[in-house]
Amino acid sequence: MGGVSFADEDIMKFDGAIWSLFFDGSDVGVRSVDLFAFSIVDSDTLLMSFGSALTLNGISVTPQDVVQFDATSLGSVTAGTFSMYLNGIDVGLDVTAESIDSVSLLSDGRVLISTTGNPSVPDVTGADEDVLAFTPTDLGDVTSGSWAMYFDGSDVDLADSSNEDVDALDVGPNGAIYLSTLGDFSVAGVSGFDEDVFVCTPTSLGSATACNYSPTLYFDGSAWGQDSNDIDAFNLSGTIPTATPTNTATPTNTPTNTATSTDTGTPTFTFTPTDTPTPGPSPTPTDTPTASGTLPPTNTPTNTATATATSVGTDLIFADGFESGNLSAWSSASTGGGDLSVSTLAVLVGSNGMQAIINDTTTMYVQDNSPNAEPRYRARFYFDPNSLVTASGDYQYILMGSANSTNTTVLRVEFKNISGVYQLRARILNDSAVWQSTPYVSITDAPHAIEVDWAAASAVDANDGYLTFWIDGVQQGSLMGIDNDLYRMERVRLGLTYISATGTSGTYFFDAFESRRQTYTGP
Repeated sequence: MGGVSFADEDIMKFDGAIWSLFFDGSDVGVRSVDLFAFSIVDSDTLLMSFGSALTLNGISVTPQDVVQFDATSLGSVTAGTFSMYLNGIDVGLDVTAESIDSVSLLSDGRVLISTTGNPSVPDVTGADEDVLAFTPTDLGDVTSGSWAMYFDGSDVDLADSSNEDVDALDVGPNGAIYLSTLGDFSVAGVSGFDEDVFVCTPTSLGSATACNYSPTLYFDGSAWGQDSNDIDAFNLSGTIPTATPTNTATPTNTPTNTATSTDTGTPTFTFTPTDTPTPGPSPTPTDTPTASGTLPPTNTPTNTATATATSVGTDLIFADGFESGNLSAWSSASTGGGDLSVSTLAVLVGSNGMQAIINDTTTMYVQDNSPNAEPRYRARFYFDPNSLVTASGDYQYILMGSANSTNTTVLRVEFKNISGVYQLRARILNDSAVWQSTPYVSITDAPHAIEVDWAAASAVDANDGYLTFWIDGVQQGSLMGIDNDLYRMERVRLGLTYISATGTSGTYFFDAFESRRQTYTGP
């Protein structure tokens, strides 16, 4: 296409004039298996489904699953790792007809899919021309959530023949639905072939779908010599937001927020990996969003290497490095019968740290009630897995933030073991009670500085809440455009605040906790 050769496990990039290779599946173990669906989350994160079963990074993947690809490079030299994102069998996708042939991630966290046949999942029965919406409560190896009809194709003329199976889709920033079909299609005002993309602007969605079709094709595949090929996946990303910061040694840390997401009529895909740390005393993280939204305020922090850092005015909310030798600085503590304690063995900064001895599923944590209905909350702490023994797939919450008198949990940092590799991610709850997550990031069995920046949306319908996540001073995820104006941070727990299963044993360490209202803390 446009002079570039590609295979059906690859993704091509088009800037309106020039084609190039965006994802080379053969580089990462996807040979002779059709990449059947994909959705671009940010510049180095993609969701994917495949036309047949395969094994990726030791993970058994079926056509009913969605996997996440975290890239270290893209293009003609593609590299990165796969992890399970949506385990289909957990949520009712368990037969061949329910193989996923299109996927799109909405900004509110819902996952849109269509299937090769007629799906029957909890609460919803559909057909191959329909699009279902999955609202997750948990994603990953153990997936849970609920289903709803998003787009009923039979309501808008897409059921006249088996050729009108929706096998590729995406949703534009204005809610317009971009579609491609398995074969020839003909709907009100427009017709085309399987290599084309057409547009439906909905006036209603769900079980009573109605829309107006654009009379012109959005993409005419025959113009690019694709008459014999079926477009079975596409994504309208506009300019792909950069996911990672550029670290530069400077005397002080000055994170600068720079918007890179631009929605344009002609999608322009750009991949700009910028994680190029330069050794030095003070990295300069650059907060760059991974989805459209309002940027957090510019921060100008001053870092210290002590457990309790100096802050100016009322910026500091609470800090404790456990140097007192006990947990008395905290508002309360649940020690699990003494399994949570201060110890010199747990020291990560200073002379003492906090250890959690895990021998059952009893939660144990320290709680800080200092946050006072905070619209923005930042926390930094140190964490060391300390060779904890835990089964693959088991997970724990090591930081939990709650809001309002209902004690609703709105912020989590999750720790997980996948095939012997420790991983972390951060999550934020929106007003619809849907969790949105940063990608899992692998960490070594060593101390790490963990930092989060959580903010509530400024007003009803402002949708400018966000969550940014750092490990060791490097930004690992940024969730923007969150509708969470109902929440204000009031309580925070650190420790083993939740554990998913029995069988975990060992001791892990925490130290140097600090929370602020505005400024970045850093390692």
